[in-house]
Amino acid sequence: MRQSGQTFQINAYHSAKLKQVEEKKDKLKDIINTLAHLKYEKGTREGDYRLRDRLKDLVNETENNYRAIRELGGGKPGTAEDFGEFLTFYRDHYLDNFLLIDYLKRLKKEIADQARLDREYNMNNPGRSHERRKNLFVLDFERDLAEWEKTLSLKAVPLLNDFLIDANELALCRRMNAQIDRLVTADDVVTVSGAIYDDFKKSVARFVEMYVKIRKQFLSEKDIRDLVNQALEEMGFKNIILRSKNVNQLRFNVILDEIIKEYGLENLAQKFMPAGARAVGAPAEKEGDNLTRIKEMGTIMEDLCFLENIPQTGPGEKDGVEAGLANRENERYLFYTPGTFDVSLRYIAEYLRDALIFVIDWLLKEMQKNPEFTETLEPIGESVVQVNKFIEMYKRGLEIAAMKSNRSESKVLSQEKHYISKNMAMDLIQTITAISKSVQQALIDSSYNAASLAGKGSVLLKKIKIIQDSFNNSFVKITKGLSTIDTV
Repeated sequence: MRQSGQTFQINAYHSAKLKQVEEKKDKLKDIINTLAHLKYEKGTREGDYRLRDRLKDLVNETENNYRAIRELGGGKPGTAEDFGEFLTFYRDHYLDNFLLIDYLKRLKKEIADQARLDREYNMNNPGRSHERRKNLFVLDFERDLAEWEKTLSLKAVPLLNDFLIDANELALCRRMNAQIDRLVTADDVVTVSGAIYDDFKKSVARFVEMYVKIRKQFLSEKDIRDLVNQALEEMGFKNIILRSKNVNQLRFNVILDEIIKEYGLENLAQKFMPAGARAVGAPAEKEGDNLTRIKEMGTIMEDLCFLENIPQTGPGEKDGVEAGLANRENERYLFYTPGTFDVSLRYIAEYLRDALIFVIDWLLKEMQKNPEFTETLEPIGESVVQVNKFIEMYKRGLEIAAMKSNRSESKVLSQEKHYISKNMAMDLIQTITAISKSVQQALIDSSYNAASLAGKGSVLLKKIKIIQDSFNNSFVKITKGLSTIDTV
């Protein structure tokens, strides 16, 4: 049975936690409301209408999130059930399956599919006056979408995780407040069987389940016991339980072990353990994999920096099928014009090259300095491996453009021009586009991983944001450049 001092502690904890929840709720609501205003209203192509349908799904899910946050408590103190329903919504829509990301991927796939169809049409219908150029409305929308993703990953997700942690603690506090007078009888005896005991175990299990899914942090049995002990002590319920005649700290830990086994909480923690946490204390083979990845990326970094010094990758001018392009107007594509500042395919490739060097240099240093984050950053590492294709194609493009028979002569009113074949230009453009989008998405995915980590995860998230901002600036230059050069 609770005493007046314990009731005061419970009420004080509840009031303080509720204030934190309300403050974060207002901030989160504003951010989600901003995300819900993403629009694509221009364009009358068939693809524009399909794009709007995909966007509608994304916006509808964003609005679902907004309503869930807005209606929590309905402006009143609320009940344990209010928070239970709220946490269930975010378990289903975010923790177990991030539906916003699913809809976002479908939207981006629609954009990519339309661009691919346009390229295939132009390739199959060369020289046609009605060639399909890049949809400028989509180009503007992609920039808006990139900002939308940044807001989601760098602002909404970290705040949402903190908000859910507080809401989960408040939900446990309210459940315990409703149960404690029946769990601990007037004779100061803890009920260890029956419906009320089952409700208590369920409340603790739900609290641990949500904590693990939000934090994505591995917890041993001892960690789970410590988590519950600390939470109930801060709320004021632990003292009520330990004052009873039949439960001391040792007996209470046995009860917690019973809950852990009955609800499979340790296995749950293992299942939802994040990429970054798995690297801590990893076995020797994991360290070996990390060293292999670092060595692999180091080679890619070196090739990017000294690309011009890589040995020739294809046939020379005399025996090459891509020679003589200066006189084959229908088969050639302008690679660049030396001595000018004109935007060209070579300059666009250089934008990507510089951006990749910046990303990989940071990634290598981060993996060596903080190996525990290796798997958190795995999306970036996986995207970087694809860069080998870009290196190979760009190097070959430089070789072909350097062939004397692929250069037009400089005249009084015109500069010398260097050409590559149209097929190579198309392949290089597609590679640049694919790798740019892959790295951009990988940075977003890694930021989601970092946002779910406790402790040093917030520092890593800030570092990723700096890299993200830099790469996004390069991505804008690349995208704008590709929209201004000639269509293949």
